[in-house]
Parts: sequence; C-alpha cells; structure tokens
Amino acid sequence: MSNLSPDEFVKLTLEYEGRFFSVVLAMLPGCSDAEDIVQDAITVMWQKSEQFQRGTDFGAWGCRIIRLKVMEHLRTRRGDGVVLSHEALEMVALDLEKSADDLAARTAALKNCLTKLEPSSRELITIRFHPKMTLKNTAEQLGKSEPTIRKSVRKILRQLERCIEQRLGIDTETAHE
Repeated sequence: MSNLSPDEFVKLTLEYEGRFFSVVLAMLPGCSDAEDIVQDAITVMWQKSEQFQRGTDFGAWGCRIIRLKVMEHLRTRRGDGVVLSHEALEMVALDLEKSADDLAARTAALKNCLTKLEPSSRELITIRFHPKMTLKNTAEQLGKSEPTIRKSVRKILRQLERCIEQRLGIDTETAHE
C-alpha cells in the first residue's frame, strides 16, 4: 500500500519535475532523451511509491531514482560520446541537488520575510520587480522620483537580505567576506 495517494503523487511530481529535468540535463547536457529518462523515472517512482516515507524529502528521493535512470541510460548507450565518468556525473548530480535544496530554502525564507515587510514596502517591491516594470515606470506609478524609488528599494532589499540570512542561520559577518 502506497504512503501517497495518486493525487499527492501527481502534485509532488509536478512540483519537482523541473528539478528532475535539471538533474538529467546536468548529468547529460543536451541529451535528447531527457524527457524519456524523466518519464521512466516517474514511472519507477510510482511503482516504488510505497517505499517513500511521508514527511521526508520527495525531491531528494526522486532525484536518487533519476540518477539511477541516468546511469542506466549511460550503460545502454555506451560509446555515444559520454565524456565524464560515472563518478563525475554523480558528483555533478549531488552538487545540483544541494544547490536546488539551498535555493528552495532561500525561496521559502524570502516568502516568509516578504510577509514581515510593512505593506507599503511589500507593495513597492511587488511593483518594482514585476517583469514588465522598470524603475521609471515604478516611479511614475507611485508618483515619486526615480532616485527616491531606487533608495527605498535598496533599503528594503537590505532588510530582506538580513531577514533571509537570519532565517537561514547565516552569519552576516562571514557571509559578505
């Protein structure tokens, strides 16, 4: 009996699908079979979903299966121009997984820190960093000068940086050396 319902499995798979592709492409740059490898790995994940322990990291569990599928792909495609050793590929995949974990932690910390901002500061950051907004557009929309907006944004970004570092337990003295 699976620890995950089909809906939970699909939700988690969709959440981590980009990470799974990143691992494949990091281990096999330019691989035209990346989609097939990820799909095969997701099939294995579903077949082995009863082995997944609820409350543990689905992404890490899935990435282990992805790495095994990449290694299987390499064994079956020997001689197709693979340059890196299996050990080197494993190191790349593990480093990528750690980077993804770090990014996920930073993203979660940022979301939390954004909720702690004053509403006006949060609004300024939201407007300023909207994909289609420029500094000039932001200043016009808020009826302020560009230098004022620039100064306010820098101040809020420093505040967010300190909050994120605090949430992640980063020593701000050594983090900027």
